[in-house]
Amino acid sequence: MPVMGRSADVRLIGYPRTAGLPAISVHRWKHPHDALPVPVSGSHAHDFLVLLYLEEGDHVLRVDGRDRLLTTGDAFVVAPGVVVTPTSSSDSGAARIWVVFFPADAVDPAAPASLVSWRTHPLLSPFVGSPRSGGQCLPVPPADREAWLAHLTDLDAELRDRRDGYADAARAHLALLLVRLGRLQSGGPAAPEVEPLLAAVLDLIDD
Repeated sequence: MPVMGRSADVRLIGYPRTAGLPAISVHRWKHPHDALPVPVSGSHAHDFLVLLYLEEGDHVLRVDGRDRLLTTGDAFVVAPGVVVTPTSSSDSGAARIWVVFFPADAVDPAAPASLVSWRTHPLLSPFVGSPRSGGQCLPVPPADREAWLAHLTDLDAELRDRRDGYADAARAHLALLLVRLGRLQSGGPAAPEVEPLLAAVLDLIDD
């Protein structure tokens, strides 16, 4: 399915839901040796949200035709509809990258999940600007990186081990990551009653 307002050769990838399982996926990706966590060649976009965290090294991420250099400790958010183009190994150095995929309802099952209405959720405010800026990079201070790794590791373990209560625990770890992400925004998150509408208008103009 092509992305509206984009070239017809850009695929829109839907989140692969499985009945009874939380809609959260975690991948620890080692570049350049491991395969991409989404097995798609060429430019593509997602109907879900993507959070990357660069544990170590550096990596070039191409979003909306713009190369973004990520270095150790960078968190990078990609909103639904942003076009991502896989880069070759020559474009990036060695890196260890965590990638978290999730639709808006994984954070709050009652939250609206359309490409516009998810913007009103306060925990998702860091993603609001990314459709018009080609993603947003938020560097994590060195003192906070251990906590980020702990949440990512625990989230991954909950989803893999599936012990009693794991779905609630996974949502809790994701929520805590999003809280930490929001605190990285300079000046704090934008007012939810103003910024989502402005972002939607700018997206329409971009398209």
